[in-house]
Amino acid sequence: ATGARYFNGQQYLVRRLQEIEAGKHYPELVAEMRSSYPRELDQKRIFYVTSDGCHPNKLGHRMITDEIARIIVTPPELLRREAALQPRKPR
Repeated sequence: ATGARYFNGQQYLVRRLQEIEAGKHYPELVAEMRSSYPRELDQKRIFYVTSDGCHPNKLGHRMITDEIARIIVTPPELLRREAALQPRKPR
């Protein structure tokens, strides 16, 4: 649909892993996870945001919710400008 907004939650979360590990997003949840399963987080960083490699966990859901809310309230023109400034990964 023309003008429809698209959001890839999994890609968004993967791009935020470094920030999550640095404690920039929900540090209380990150601390809880680190104390509950540190070895798993060291082996697979994706477990910061998912429990099975695909579906979001508590932290993943919160971050996705925050971003979708931001997208809903942000004017489309500003979203387009933000997207134009994002570096694109080679395919």
